[in-house]
Amino acid sequence: MSDEIEETNAESTAKSKPARKLQLMTLIKRLALPIGCLGWALLLGQFLMPYLPGADPREPAPVDAETVYANLPPIDDAAVDSEQLNIPAPSTDNRYETAERLATEGDYQRAITIYQQIMADENSPSILLKMAACHEYLGAADIASRQYQAALDKTNSLRVAYLARLGLARILQQQGKHQAARTLLSGLALESDSVFPNTNRANSAVAGEVFHRLAQGLVAESFFTKTNWLDDHSCIWTSGDWDHINVWDILNNTSDPAPMPADIQEVHQLARFGNRPRDVSLSVSIDRINVADAIELLAQTAQIPLQWTEGAREVSQLKAVRITVDDQTMSSILDYLVSSLGLTWYINQNNELILSKWSQVEAQERQRQLLRLAERLLLNTVTRSPEHPGAPSSLLALGCISFNKREYPQASKYFEQVRNEFPLSSVVAAAYFDLGKSEMLQQRYNEAIESFAEATNHGQGRDIEAAASIYIGRIYLDQGEPTEATRPLTQAVRICHDPELIPKAVVTLAAGYILGGNPNAANAVLMEFRDALDDSDQRETAAFVGAFGRFAASVNQERRQQFGRSLFEAANQVDPNAFLGPFGYILLMDALDSIGITGKVIEYNELALRQPLPPETEYQLQWRLANTHLKQQRINDALVVLNALGQQQERWWARRSRLLVAGILVDQKRYSEATDACLKLLQDSDTENEKIQIMRILGQIYEANADHRNASLCYAGMLPGELVATMASLQDQLK
Repeated sequence: MSDEIEETNAESTAKSKPARKLQLMTLIKRLALPIGCLGWALLLGQFLMPYLPGADPREPAPVDAETVYANLPPIDDAAVDSEQLNIPAPSTDNRYETAERLATEGDYQRAITIYQQIMADENSPSILLKMAACHEYLGAADIASRQYQAALDKTNSLRVAYLARLGLARILQQQGKHQAARTLLSGLALESDSVFPNTNRANSAVAGEVFHRLAQGLVAESFFTKTNWLDDHSCIWTSGDWDHINVWDILNNTSDPAPMPADIQEVHQLARFGNRPRDVSLSVSIDRINVADAIELLAQTAQIPLQWTEGAREVSQLKAVRITVDDQTMSSILDYLVSSLGLTWYINQNNELILSKWSQVEAQERQRQLLRLAERLLLNTVTRSPEHPGAPSSLLALGCISFNKREYPQASKYFEQVRNEFPLSSVVAAAYFDLGKSEMLQQRYNEAIESFAEATNHGQGRDIEAAASIYIGRIYLDQGEPTEATRPLTQAVRICHDPELIPKAVVTLAAGYILGGNPNAANAVLMEFRDALDDSDQRETAAFVGAFGRFAASVNQERRQQFGRSLFEAANQVDPNAFLGPFGYILLMDALDSIGITGKVIEYNELALRQPLPPETEYQLQWRLANTHLKQQRINDALVVLNALGQQQERWWARRSRLLVAGILVDQKRYSEATDACLKLLQDSDTENEKIQIMRILGQIYEANADHRNASLCYAGMLPGELVATMASLQDQLK
């Protein structure tokens, strides 16, 4: 019982802190006024403020919307409070201006107080709309929804009704009710050109809000709702933080349009570039019409044959719309008409417009059409409102859709556009992160490292910074640079707090330590995070890395044999894909090599070579595979791999493999082929050490044929006379 009383008292104290501070300041001023010491009183009050309970300016009291009025001082004290806020007392004449200024400055609580006073005198839908906006911006969604709906029910103003519906749509989106929001927003999109024509900044803000929210709502509803940080083929999308729409500025800078004449139905074709809806531009003014009749009228005007699938027309007859668009493609108008009805449209092979229900479309085709719908809406949106605060998120969504379709070059262009045009946007970190993934999948590894590094610099949260740091470490490990990998991986482990990311960061760091020749550090980091690893999907991977670390660090022969058996068991149970990169295969091959299990090495090597790899890693794996074949006396298999490596553009790896091929040919007594290989290598060799090795192989060829004189010349670094002519012939062929 006492605990309940203490909790109640604590809650009461927390809620009354702003009122107590204000009351104390008022008391000090009233005591000082009779002796003319207002200035000193204010100074004393400011000095005492930090020592009052709950007066820490770094921790403002939380807003409780239901008690927002109770926490404010009475209206009768408005003059004193206004003096403290350095604003005039809201008399009857200037209440509107005062409330508007407070709201514009973000002091929504006090604006609500004055609006409430005004509402007591006049029941105005526009004031109700402004109160709803204040509550929405304070986070009181339930109160705001009721007030938006009340304003919508009472008003005769097209502007107020439009803004109220937009406010309701915003709240529905925040609550995850995307289909209901889409119904409101699609209707607003069809009316925006008449209610808020794009003639000034305020109108543009409203239209941009509608179109960006409608397009992004479909994205949020359909795709990218789960954050798969370390899935190479999944990108990150966020709607970001938008500035609040300024209802006061909009109402002051726009005029209410005249209502559309009843029963008007005007559809005009403005331009035509082909026979598809995207090729036809229309101007439409229709007062009230059901969706089915609207689509048929559009198709008739555009001269496009129309077909309805079973039940589709009946569904579209259930909703009536008002359409006023000045210049839109028919495809955009169709998208806004059907997006909230569970319908879809497409053009068949006979260039007929087909309207069908989503339930009649196969799952795979439905996903493709959803992507196309989202992409069309987004493209139309960024074209209409390219500078709106929602534009960065819409461009990011376009990049994510292209990424989802594996169109990585196009995805990169959208991500780069966000980076270049909106560097201060709240979504720029996600754009850099997705750009890094896209560049990595295009094997542009250096650019990917730079993009992931920028994601860590611009990150608005630890998770994206940690995930980007893990990717940087992965790329370095895949490139065979474990020393470079440990720094970003250590950073990831230090800042990460996501329970799904921590185990992956720890295991990747430990793998990097082992590949870098520091198994003791690997063992230490695995021990430190043992509890986090035990309950994760990285448990088996961590067990393998730990077994390899103990084996590599042991010097006692008996313990080394014991750890070797544990390593063999762990290696048989681990999935190399759990390492999230090709370096997992390399680590597994190193482990099996170290305990003499070479059969599996070839299998893992071939699996690794099927993945997208940095060129340097691919060369190293091919070289490793060839040498493993040689260890098992699979000479022909080794020659196939080495000959392929010898054709690579990287000259160092090509010459190295061709030199090994020449040595193998000598061992097989294929002296003529070996001689030709050596002479071609001499043509291409640019180091003295290489030339010495080549001449040594030539010497072995002559020695095998008992030609000791020419063999000695070769060992001395001089070509025998009979080879000089052959070299000249080769040079002529190269020319």
